[in-house]
Amino acid sequence: MSNLIHRLRLSHKFGLLALLGALMLAPPMTYYLVDAEAELASTRQEVAGLQPSAALLKLIRLTQQHRGLTATVLGGKAEAEGQRAERQREVDQALGEFAALAAGIEDPKFAEGWQQVQQQWKTLSAQVAQRQMAAPASFAGHSALVELQLDLHGRIVSHYGLDLDPEPVSYHLVIATMTQLPQLTEQLGKLRGSGAGILARGQATVADRAMLGGLSESARGEMHRLLATLERALEHDPALRERMAGPIEQARAGVERTREMLRTELIEAEALTLSSA
Repeated sequence: MSNLIHRLRLSHKFGLLALLGALMLAPPMTYYLVDAEAELASTRQEVAGLQPSAALLKLIRLTQQHRGLTATVLGGKAEAEGQRAERQREVDQALGEFAALAAGIEDPKFAEGWQQVQQQWKTLSAQVAQRQMAAPASFAGHSALVELQLDLHGRIVSHYGLDLDPEPVSYHLVIATMTQLPQLTEQLGKLRGSGAGILARGQATVADRAMLGGLSESARGEMHRLLATLERALEHDPALRERMAGPIEQARAGVERTREMLRTELIEAEALTLSSA
């Protein structure tokens, strides 16, 4: 299995990691939804927050992917422009889908943040499409936008009381899957975007390698915090622990394999041989 993973292209390795993350996310969220439905009378507001949360997380994921594809194009791989343009259309569509849900959230701070997200994406996407932005500025702009989106997601979690669940299991699962997992995904997304841009250029400076090392360590820290929170949830539910053991270990091992791949083939490699595709 390790030899197969080693031979995968960078994009496929990150795709595998995303799948492992989804496997880790699905069981606890299923547990949470079933539990919420059983006590619908007291958790109606929490349940109402799940749809806008999922829609915004989808928007974040697509924005992260657009960041990576843009880094590839601006790094010199013009053949990836078709993929980048398609992802931009998907982000636009996801923005529209979320807008319909955002209209029902009566929170002035949320409305202000949502306006910022829309305006920043409009400006950023136009500059990228017209090639009015260099790769470093694009990466920084995308990352700042994702941070705004993550802050907005945090407001959704608080607005619907998802982080106020009195049950230890549900509370820690919400924190892990709706707060910490998106943060881990962002660190991995930054790694992918940075790595794709460096590979497209075909060379890595000392500063590039130091940046990748820092992002890799940040991802390790986020994974550690996520696992610690999941452990606090699982210690209250032995049956859930048994169901979750395999997916959690797969996700943990996937992050470590990716960090090791980056260390050996990007951060410490004398020559860059991975494909940015």
